[in-house]
Amino acid sequence: MVPHLSPTPPQPPKIRSNPKNPYHPFSHHPTEHPTHMLSIRHPKKQPTPTPQRHKPMRTIVLSTLYLLANLTLQAQSPVKGCVLDETGSPLAFVTVLFNDDPGKGVLTDIEGRFRTGEGVKTLTFRYVGYAPLRLDENALGKYNGKPLEITLRPSQDYLPEATVVAGENPADILIRKAVAHRDTNNPEKRATYRCNTYNKIVFDVLPQRAAYEAFMSAHQKNTKRVRKTKKSFEKAEQQTEERHLFLMESVTERLFRAPQQVQEKVTLNRVSGFQNSGLVALANLVQPFSFYGDYLRVLDKNFVNPISPGSTKRYFFHIEDTLFVGPDTVWVISFHPRQGKVFEGLEGVLHLHSHQWAVQNVRAVQADKTSNIQIKIEQAYRQIEGTEGLRHWFPEQLNFELAFEKYPSPMMGIRAAGRSYIEDAVVNPDLSPNAFDPEMPLIIQPGANTRTDTAWAGWRSIAPLAQKEWRTYRFLDSLGDVKKVDRWMRAFDYLATGLVPLRGSLSLDLSQLLRLNDFEGMRLGLGFSTAQSRPLLPQRRLEGAVYGGYGFGDGAWKYGAHALWRIARSSQTQFRLGWQRDLLEPGALNELQPAAFVNRRLYARRMDYVTQGTASLSTRLGADWTVQVAVRDQQIRPGYTYAFARGNDQPIAAFHVQEATFYARFAHGEQVRNLMGSRLDALQPWPAVEFGYTRGTGTASYHRVALAAYQSVLVRGWGRVDWRIEAGSVSPDVPYPKLFSLNQTGGGFGAFAVRNTFQAIPDTLLLADRFVNLYYAQEIGHIMYRHRYSAPFLTLLQNMSWGELRQPDNHRDIGFAALGRPFYEAGLRLDDLLRFNYVNFARIGIGGAVFYRWGALQNPDWQENMTWRLAFRLVL
Repeated sequence: MVPHLSPTPPQPPKIRSNPKNPYHPFSHHPTEHPTHMLSIRHPKKQPTPTPQRHKPMRTIVLSTLYLLANLTLQAQSPVKGCVLDETGSPLAFVTVLFNDDPGKGVLTDIEGRFRTGEGVKTLTFRYVGYAPLRLDENALGKYNGKPLEITLRPSQDYLPEATVVAGENPADILIRKAVAHRDTNNPEKRATYRCNTYNKIVFDVLPQRAAYEAFMSAHQKNTKRVRKTKKSFEKAEQQTEERHLFLMESVTERLFRAPQQVQEKVTLNRVSGFQNSGLVALANLVQPFSFYGDYLRVLDKNFVNPISPGSTKRYFFHIEDTLFVGPDTVWVISFHPRQGKVFEGLEGVLHLHSHQWAVQNVRAVQADKTSNIQIKIEQAYRQIEGTEGLRHWFPEQLNFELAFEKYPSPMMGIRAAGRSYIEDAVVNPDLSPNAFDPEMPLIIQPGANTRTDTAWAGWRSIAPLAQKEWRTYRFLDSLGDVKKVDRWMRAFDYLATGLVPLRGSLSLDLSQLLRLNDFEGMRLGLGFSTAQSRPLLPQRRLEGAVYGGYGFGDGAWKYGAHALWRIARSSQTQFRLGWQRDLLEPGALNELQPAAFVNRRLYARRMDYVTQGTASLSTRLGADWTVQVAVRDQQIRPGYTYAFARGNDQPIAAFHVQEATFYARFAHGEQVRNLMGSRLDALQPWPAVEFGYTRGTGTASYHRVALAAYQSVLVRGWGRVDWRIEAGSVSPDVPYPKLFSLNQTGGGFGAFAVRNTFQAIPDTLLLADRFVNLYYAQEIGHIMYRHRYSAPFLTLLQNMSWGELRQPDNHRDIGFAALGRPFYEAGLRLDDLLRFNYVNFARIGIGGAVFYRWGALQNPDWQENMTWRLAFRLVL
């Protein structure tokens, strides 16, 4: 790969390509197109002074020979420079050929930089979608040792998607070879690896001059508003030229252990003007570390990878160029979604290397142009030595760009651009499982937030700070000290942890301020905690919390407290004591984790008032197991009309029980995405399993078992599939709070479609002491079309339940039913039937879902079996 170079001087020779007769990006024979000579402004020719008669002829001859030799040496000396587009942004992976020889040349790095060897007489720059550029010997003769600044212009020609008539598309053959070897080249298919990364992210304002001029033209009569807009816009343009909005750097140590364990430790972190540390997680959320999975997960999108089985049916590939590097060949292949195919796709160019059929470089942007956000990713790979003497392809440089061109206003957008440089990569080192913390896969080490330039010197030699970046640091650091701008950035911390620091280690718990559910209506409260309030920092060994709240719907106070001791951080061994007087839903699987973020507690219409004390001890066993043992004392008072009686016994409406619970969870290879320490979502390549066993005594003596197996996985050719199986069994002689009730919507929140919930059941309480539930959701994705204001997104749903209640006569004063035989419901959900722009940042989609039930509870009138629900979806 190209070595890293120092920043180019401020005034290098600027040379631009001519797009009038460009090298066409979709040509089958790119080398047959005529090359283009440069048009260089020559300095005005000065008249040659007439030599004096007394000057010896020998002096004239020697001077001429010296000048000619000097020009020849200059033309053949190493050349370095940078290739940019018309906006001044660097162009990564541009082909730079020497002396018109396709077997000799280099590719620009992720910064657009290049450097040649000696003996170069001509340079040819080729880039898919841009007009080629050729520097001949005369042009290089005027180079004079200064770094070049090459500007390529976009090609003006365009050809529609090509159709290969005779035989198979040769690009498809190459792509299938790359797919067949992707496990060999995928770094995340190694047993382990370790590397260090130097990351740099800049945020910029994007002045939109076209929108500004349109605004000025439409508001000419409002002179005051025009003057104000003109002043602010011109100021923004000037500041954009001088400095970035803000800049951040970080150095991380990345550890990987198969199948999906990742641990990143931030050893250095700096944000211009601020002390916020959570923003370092942005690069992890945006940039996939390798280009080999079936799907590339970027923000909330799952792009179908061009290098995946079956991609040739969705993408059109085309060989744009062929390069020769020693005995190897590099094919430059463009790709974009085929016409008529509606899916989450990319378009761009990749360089396929014949050694192990590996992706050497790739640049891609999202194909959907109706989105408010534009995404670009670039990656470069190199070969490194493995511990067993083999050579492995490994990422060397990563780049991402997110652009909201019309946010926060149509005249002023915002862009985040990040670059990562990977050093010291080691494949298959010996890594202990204790080196990984599943609770905090990204953590900032103490002392990482240093601003000492000497600590950064070694890393900045990889990609030196430009003058604009230095100006950003100087300006914002001084501004942060004077105006305390850091306080505004702490809002990111508050959103991530839900805690607002008050004094010392005491924080305000935002999660207790406001809660909504069907039973309480609106609940206002207050909570305080001593937990870590800064994201990505190590959790405190000892922490405690107290809270209180009042529900306006039920007119009752709730309060509680707990204390936590982290005994061993490496194994996440911790002891917890708690006491609370609060609500607990009867019949729910309280031993297991909630099935979804929006769960049955939100729409439950029956709640028990529970006063309980709890003690628990939990730990992790290896990478896949979590276990917990808990004991509790519960006093239960139903918040609804209910009485429990055995036979002729006196009915009772309050219960006192003591419980001991064992809980275990197994999740192998789970992929969890975090932002600033908060869990966003998870994928399970293998099913996760949860098990809970409870032994209860007191009002009733019982054994209670709950089991769940579930998986959320991206299936090639199908999209995202979510399924969940729940089962439970309890001794039949127990009151309603310890039975199982079916998870069904109802009440004020029942009008909305919710995952892992039964939607088509009539307004009936269903009880069971033994049950099995199945939930299945298959995302088909965008269908038919995708427009700015409508892009139907289809999901197929299928739910099933069976339950049995063996002693129904024990339950009094409450209406209920038992299934007895299986109940089924099938659903079809269409999101984004209508899409509305939300401040040019995201899109709010409105859709609907319809469910049909059969089996148990089926009505003879088919129309009574139909249930309609609203659906909302927020996407970038």
